[in-house]
Amino acid sequence: VLPHILELSPDSIVDYGAGRSLIAEAIARKAGIGRVARFEPSLPGLDRKPDGVFALLVSFDVLEHVPEEEMDSVLHEMSTMCKNALLIIDTRPAKALLADGRNAHVSLHDEAWWLKRLQKHFPSIQPIAARNGRVGFKTWPSRSTAMWRTYIEQRERALQKLGKLRAKLGRSRVVTQKS
Repeated sequence: VLPHILELSPDSIVDYGAGRSLIAEAIARKAGIGRVARFEPSLPGLDRKPDGVFALLVSFDVLEHVPEEEMDSVLHEMSTMCKNALLIIDTRPAKALLADGRNAHVSLHDEAWWLKRLQKHFPSIQPIAARNGRVGFKTWPSRSTAMWRTYIEQRERALQKLGKLRAKLGRSRVVTQKS
């Protein structure tokens, strides 16, 4: 995920559902991000929602733990905390079980389901590659995609010009050969 974050170049980051992880701090060090916050509603000391809006919200392996009836509330809260988001969601059953015997991953769905659900709260969300049975999403366009699109458009224009030039040269050769 670091290349995506470096591409965005955010000045602040919040890890939603951080648990005891310090991944936001590690990302911040590598990406030169100044303002870092962690939010974990289930842990005292991290259970207070950080103030302000962050340039980037990251959430790793969190949403699959949220019951579907609470999902829209959580996604709405996330969307109010950030300008952009990068979300990684596990799509496999957890090894752990809840006290009632249910799998700890109570919301197991494929990429298409997650995309549709996330778009309600993050209209510009798009899938990104993820590994190990996970799906990933981010809310900003890839510069590389835009660069390739520009490159392809420029190449097509150059090929059209070349085709016209060849046609013109071909006609002039024919004229020269007849003379």
